[in-house]
Amino acid sequence: MRQALTLKTKITLGVLVLFLVGIGLLTWLTTTRLREGVVGVLSDQQFAAVSYVASEIDQDIRFRFDSLASTANAITPEMLTDPAKLDPLLLNRPVLLSLFANGVAVANRTGKNISIYPKSLTQPGADFDRLEYFQEVMATGKRSLGKPRLGRVTKTPGVAFAVPIKDQSGNLIGALIGFVALADPSLFGQLESANVGKSGWIAIGDPKYHLIVTASDPSRALEVMPKRGANLMLDRFLDGFEGSGVAVNSRGIETLTSARQIPSVGWFVQAVLPTEEAYAPMHAMTNAIYGLAAGMAVVIGLVTWMVIRRLLAPLSLATSRIRAMTGAKGDLQELPITSRDEVGELVASFNQLAAQRRQADGALRASERMHRLLTENVQEVVFIVDAEAKRFLYMSPAIERTTGYTPQEIYALPLYHGIAPEEIRRRLDSLDRHVAAVRAGDEGEGRYFTAEIEQPTKDGRTLWMEVTTSYYHDEATGHVCGRGVGRDVTERKRLLKELEAQARTDALTGLANRRHFLERAEVELARAQRYGGPLSVFMLDLDYFKRINDTHGHKVGDLVLCRMAQIFATTLREIDLPGRMGGEEFAVLLPETDAESARAVAERLRATIAEAKVVLDQGLPIDFTASIGVATAKGPDGNIDMLLSKADKALYEAKNQGRNRVTVAA
Repeated sequence: MRQALTLKTKITLGVLVLFLVGIGLLTWLTTTRLREGVVGVLSDQQFAAVSYVASEIDQDIRFRFDSLASTANAITPEMLTDPAKLDPLLLNRPVLLSLFANGVAVANRTGKNISIYPKSLTQPGADFDRLEYFQEVMATGKRSLGKPRLGRVTKTPGVAFAVPIKDQSGNLIGALIGFVALADPSLFGQLESANVGKSGWIAIGDPKYHLIVTASDPSRALEVMPKRGANLMLDRFLDGFEGSGVAVNSRGIETLTSARQIPSVGWFVQAVLPTEEAYAPMHAMTNAIYGLAAGMAVVIGLVTWMVIRRLLAPLSLATSRIRAMTGAKGDLQELPITSRDEVGELVASFNQLAAQRRQADGALRASERMHRLLTENVQEVVFIVDAEAKRFLYMSPAIERTTGYTPQEIYALPLYHGIAPEEIRRRLDSLDRHVAAVRAGDEGEGRYFTAEIEQPTKDGRTLWMEVTTSYYHDEATGHVCGRGVGRDVTERKRLLKELEAQARTDALTGLANRRHFLERAEVELARAQRYGGPLSVFMLDLDYFKRINDTHGHKVGDLVLCRMAQIFATTLREIDLPGRMGGEEFAVLLPETDAESARAVAERLRATIAEAKVVLDQGLPIDFTASIGVATAKGPDGNIDMLLSKADKALYEAKNQGRNRVTVAA
């Protein structure tokens, strides 16, 4: 078993955790604010730098367009027809030639190359009619900047500037075109020497053609920009956004990027700095803070350990003495109080608890003696059952007097032994429901459940036990348990059964008495009316029964009445119900029997009665007959009293007609 941490260790660790959490939180807040500040300062610096570069390049581009436009205004239609006249014009403009070091060309309206300077750039068939900048100038009459590309002759990256040539009437007659190398120091070449930190860069982007025009890294000139979605800040710059932001670029590097538009041509200048470099000072400071915190944590831990060890020394002494008390008897003795602080108060509280414990132990032992005296001597069976483990935890000795099993034998047997499997499942399901109810809080102390169950005995008999149980959550086992009392109610059940039988049957004949007959008749009539089935009843009266009593005595009359019960048993169906209504009057209920069938049954019954005899002790036979009135329920209306009244009228009609006959009510 792994040894638990001591209180000194826990407090020391707690102090260290609080210290480290506080330092960590402080460092996080500091670095977060510092990062925001660093991002803000660097963003401002970057944006200022790209704004300056964009402004300078915009001025240089405008100056070049203006220089071209000034020269184009000096070109006449005659010069376009005589290229020799153009050379002096171009040679007399050294500023223009210095601005367009890669050459200047003149094209007529159809795009034919009229003249180019220097002549070394002349290339057969090198006309301009298919180039986008020439087409744009001729379509709009305005200046145009071409797509950055490799020069057709120089084979170096460059870009073409084009302005329209017009006659005095303002008609387009051609275009003047200047070529600039992207490495030209007077325009873009300065980017090659520009740096953003140690690993950053500056680039000029062309949204129209989705190209990097040039960059501080010359190898990236004319590079195609990443597709949209690869760099969120680049997507914003392509849409015209000017400003700064942090995003992951297409190479998976998080960067701080700023951009400013070049209004004259729709390009933009962007400066890019990886955040790893931007945040390097901040990371160094964070690491220094964490290192300092680690050193302080070691010092604080040692100091805390020593202080707590000194403060808890009295508690350690009390602990060792308490451990020494755990002898065979386990008696708790008072401890000496060495201080008046919280530890001293704890020891004083322990001394009070020890005194109360000694009193409680004495009371508990007295209570246990009383409990054992009660449970072991009462007639009822006292038990405790673990409802989850499905076993008895305690069984009082009365179980042996009741069932023949000793408590030890009960503990060894299954929870419900000697009963049918379906009854076992029902009782186990009941236990599970009580367990769920207690755990859900629906049942608790003070709620009792009483049930009568069959209990097998050791000698094979079956008893009826009345069991009252209360369920509770046992803290010792963690299970839901039930405690209760059981008493033998077998004799009571037998007496109740006899009383119930007496209440429903005639004491002399064993037939249904009047009350039971009427209750059953009401039920059968209601069923017949609901489902439309037939129902018939007999009213039967013995003929001249008073003469039998007067002549032979009431004992003989009782024999005749009992003989009637035997005749009913052998003549009627099992579903038919005969009953004694009083004296010599009987009634018979015939479910699912119509008038014709009832008449036939009545005739058979009358004939059987007429043939029956009662033989006296002297061997003298006594004959007797009966008159029967039959009535059948008709329709959904009426009640049993009306039906019996009709049968009774038919009975008296049979007697008036001479007795020993059957009459069916109309």
